[in-house]
Order: sequence, then C-alpha cells, then structure tokens
Amino acid sequence: MSRSSIATTGTSASRRIASLFVALAIACATLAGVGLRPERADAIVPEFLPAITVAGGNGAGDAANQLAYPSGVAVDGDGNIYVADSNNHRVQLWAPGATEGVTVAGANGAGSAANQFASLCEVAIDGDGNIYVADSGNHRVQRWAPGATEGVTVAGGNGAGSGANQLFYPCGLAVDGDGNVYVGDGENSRVQLWAPGATEGVTVAGGNGAGSAANQLCYAYRVAVDADGNVYVTDQCNPRVQRWAPGATEGVTVAGGNGFGFAANQVSAAAGVAVDGAGNVYVGDNAYTDPDDNPRVQVWAPGATEGVTVAGGNGFGSAANQLKAVAGVAVDGEGNVYVVDFANHRVQEVEKIGSLSAVVPARLADTRPGGITTDGLWAGTGILAGGSTLEFVVGGRGGVPADASAAMLNVTAVTPSVPGYLTVYPCGSARPNASNVNYVAGDVVPNAVFAKLGTDGKVCIFSNAATHVVVDVSGYVPAGG
Repeated sequence: MSRSSIATTGTSASRRIASLFVALAIACATLAGVGLRPERADAIVPEFLPAITVAGGNGAGDAANQLAYPSGVAVDGDGNIYVADSNNHRVQLWAPGATEGVTVAGANGAGSAANQFASLCEVAIDGDGNIYVADSGNHRVQRWAPGATEGVTVAGGNGAGSGANQLFYPCGLAVDGDGNVYVGDGENSRVQLWAPGATEGVTVAGGNGAGSAANQLCYAYRVAVDADGNVYVTDQCNPRVQRWAPGATEGVTVAGGNGFGFAANQVSAAAGVAVDGAGNVYVGDNAYTDPDDNPRVQVWAPGATEGVTVAGGNGFGSAANQLKAVAGVAVDGEGNVYVVDFANHRVQEVEKIGSLSAVVPARLADTRPGGITTDGLWAGTGILAGGSTLEFVVGGRGGVPADASAAMLNVTAVTPSVPGYLTVYPCGSARPNASNVNYVAGDVVPNAVFAKLGTDGKVCIFSNAATHVVVDVSGYVPAGG
C-alpha cells in the first residue's frame, strides 16, 4: 500500500498560505485536546494534492496493467491518458480510474512497418482523437486514427538527416488546433512545423547549429505549443527552456539558463515541457537514472526567475512523492499535471485544487463519547470499527459552502488499540489505495488533509483498525476552484 504525506512547495506565496493553514490546523487540534506535531507542519500544499499513480506502477512488463520505461504522455479532453510505452513499442490508453491500459497503437514489436515503432519517444492527441507518435528510431512521426491498425507518416520518414523532409531522432511532439505538428528534431537542434499534408517541415525554432546563442538550441528534446502559437522547447544541453514566438528568429529563456543544478532557478537535463492556459510552464527536470539526482517537475509562472516544485523533488526513489527520472510532462485543461516516471514504470498525476478560502476552525466529527461538533451532528457516534467507513457531510457546515469542491481538514486518530491507517476520500468514489493518516497504538496522530467533497458534499474516512476519529475544518476550495 502506498503511504504518502502531502509535500510542501517552495514559493513564498505557498508558504504564507501554508503557514495560515498550519495555524488553523493547530487551532483545530487544540480544540481536540491534542497538539499538531511540529514535524508534520510542513506537510501542506495549497495548490496541488499529493501524487497518485494513474497508469502502470506494477513493475516493468507488457501486461495490460504494466508499462516498461514509458517515455511520453498526453491527456485528452475526457481525461483519457495516452502513454508512450517505449520498451513495449506501443501506446496505451488508460481511461480515468482504470487499472489497466488498452493498446491504441503499435504492440507489434520493434520495426519500421506502418504498424510498428522503433524507440517511440512521445505521444500527442488532437481534438478528433487522432494519436501522433514520435517514432524516434525511424526518424518519423506517425498519426493513428481512432481504431486504426496502422499509422500514417505525417513528418519525416525519409531517413535520418537535416533536409526539410527529414528528421534526426525526433522526440518532442505537439499538435495545435489546426492540426499543425511541431517536432523536436533532436540531433538537428531545431523544431520543425509540419502543416497538414505537408511533405516538408518548416523550422520555427533553432536550426542554426547546436549552440547557446538566443537563435540556437543544443539538442531540441521536448516541445509544447500554446494557444497563441508560441513554441516552448527544452534546450537540453544548455540547460534551459526557450520560448519562440511565431515568426521569431530568437528564443527567450522562460526556465533555467543558470547552469545545471537543482536550485530553484536551475534545470538539469530537462526531459519534458508543458504549458497551461495561464502561461505557466511545467518542466520535467532530470532525465537521468542517477541515484544522486533529484528528479522533479517545476512550474515557472510567466516572468518568474525561479521554479516551484509540484512533483518529486524528494530524492531519487519510488515513494509517491519521489521520481526515478522524468521522461515527459503533460497538463490538462483543469491544470492537473501528469508526469512520466520513467524508471518506476508509471505515470503520476498531481491534481490541482484551486484557490483556498479560510474559515474559523470548526469541528465536523468527533466519535468519542461526549464528543462535541459545531452543529451536534456526527458527535459521540462511537469508535470507528476496523474495516469500516465514517461518512459525514462537510459542505454546508462549519462555514464551508454547500457547493464547495474540496476542504482543508485536520483528521486525527485518537488512541487506536493497534497500528493502522486512515484513508480520506470523496464519498461516492472508489476508495483509493493510499493513506492520509498512519497511526500507532495508543497515540494521538493528526494530519492535515486536503479532501475532495463527494456526493452531497460528503467525505468518507476508512480505518483499517478500530480508532476514534476527530475531524476539524479550516478552509475550503470554492466550486469551480
């Protein structure tokens, strides 16, 4: 079972909000007659929920629930996740909440036939459901229509080279609303735009030899494009991310550019880039499977000189808050971030939860004898038996609007008889295979939890062992936040 706490971000704004909620959580815990442990106080992220596995994570393999060194990810408007499953030479579609993927391209062994790939690197999806694959070893990009058993070459496919009709180990891939395909043409240190039906590409970034000048790139690895046609490219060996406006002859650095490293103003072997509707740039930072590295995803706000960690950044590892080499990043329309965790053979999602509003701390549940809540509901209900679930209303109570989408809770396990854990989740949804509070016998263990609200504004708390539970609220995310 995955056991994860919420990890903190590094922005001053986040720290101010975190400090506010720590103070509120302490006030709530004081109402419970227990203090919040200082060492847990940094376990709050105002912007994102903890990372969860949404594809793979079952070891390297070719079964439907496995991936083998995945190398790219894309997400469509329905939340379907498309994974470039590199060592299996296939693209897998994972529907929301699925425990297995379905092959939608490839899986016919390594090769150069129309139904094969050789070292596929990245995947993209357009509004019509067409799947685009950077087939790096074949120096081409293939488009697979929905339900197709073969792909059609839409870029390259004329051998490795630097001609306008060629690519040389392409990896980066993006598709705009007009069907234009943007290709990170790695060894040629350029980004090529291939219009629908074109037999040649047009250089829209780099193409002036490998170098560090503003008009150059040094291995154009991954690409993204925004609604205005700005092209973002990971300039891997410089190391930086450059933004090229339409028609520009030079790029502008929007992330990194301060040498290799893991400081907030640096990137190191950037291996993924994505951009959201607000212009925030997400950088998958560190492609190397080196235990001394610190793989992470950083978000760089427009004009920022430093990035903020939203995934990883906790050393090289396989825990929920760690990564083992980043090999692709995507962001969906709601701002949720998807990370290809290469050597853990999985895709992780960090879900954006929007803006938070504080409320005066209030008690929403207290199972202890004589327990008191803000409105007398869910008070003194008796110990929560092992293997059972407490279901209670958050929306419309304690200052939380009835239509709130999530709430900041302080959840406390009070003197359990044996070690165990609590899992907090929205009622009406499947209980996740994760924990929010890990407790020991006879102790009082609180933790701050951001909880999505489920059916009728309810939150469910599952306990695998008998314990009393106290729940206080200190903030919420408004509807649509």
